[in-house]
Amino acid sequence: MDDMRSNIVLIIITLISFALAEEDVKRLGSTNRKLAIQNNPAIITVVDSETDLTELCYAFQTLTNAKGYPDAPILIFTSANLLDGQIRALDQCSQRRKEFIDISEYYTTFPDNYEKEEGANYDFQQRQRFLVTFVFDHPSVEPYDILMRVSHSTCLTIPNINLPLFSDGNTDIDYQSQFVPGTYEIARKYTAGLYEASFQFVSQEHIAPSNIQEWTDIVKIKDGYNTLPLFNADGLEIIRKAYMQQDIVRNYHQYITEEHSSSFYYHKWSVNNIRYLSTALFGEEDRVSNKHAPGFVEKNFFNGNLHPKICRSSEDSIL
Repeated sequence: MDDMRSNIVLIIITLISFALAEEDVKRLGSTNRKLAIQNNPAIITVVDSETDLTELCYAFQTLTNAKGYPDAPILIFTSANLLDGQIRALDQCSQRRKEFIDISEYYTTFPDNYEKEEGANYDFQQRQRFLVTFVFDHPSVEPYDILMRVSHSTCLTIPNINLPLFSDGNTDIDYQSQFVPGTYEIARKYTAGLYEASFQFVSQEHIAPSNIQEWTDIVKIKDGYNTLPLFNADGLEIIRKAYMQQDIVRNYHQYITEEHSSSFYYHKWSVNNIRYLSTALFGEEDRVSNKHAPGFVEKNFFNGNLHPKICRSSEDSIL
């Protein structure tokens, strides 16, 4: 009972703090229901200097378990100067059609209000910026409605008849990525200022969080641990492109990466945290799924646990 009362108080405090009119809440809450339900998927990934190409190849091999749309292509956005042999090797890692798309220009350009440090490696920040703000309007994704993003840490260990669409077959979903309740970004320096910037955006736009449950989790973790919850988006996420292309969502993403570029680059704000904030602010509870995709196992590069017995078809190095 005390926990229920605490949650109710958190929600009330949050809504009051935004000083919102009722029509603003209704307007925001009704936007996603107008999204067209279309299901033409593609699989996307980003390759840069931080990508382990061998593990990415193994990840591609496990995509044979994504049984829903065998013809869905893999769009490989690359800022790295891949050798011809590496391209051929990656092409052989999956029978799906592949497109190699050069995004090196995105990695060499910065927001006008940001002064980069000469000689620094910005691949992490530029990858986050591309995935948060630019990928959904890139010409290469124009033909597709659903994007399933994978990385070198992705591993699909059992067949799924729905992937690369939403894993449980629910075609009304706008976003899916795994979230384990109570988890948060342990390294607080990587979330410093992100909540405040998001709060500033919704305050100036006079809008309320649409997904109250997610926003309650954000407030509780921010107040209790001074950090933020996060999706496991770098392992596997499934996205309805039209959701991310809504004006309010697009404007929020640009506000975070472009207008708050100093904090974005310095603190290395991640797509994992930003996706959670984005879906809490603009997603509807019944259209955002934090369910685990059955069979998905994430490799742990930090601890060296790459699950070789289940996440690759061969012990031999490929690339």
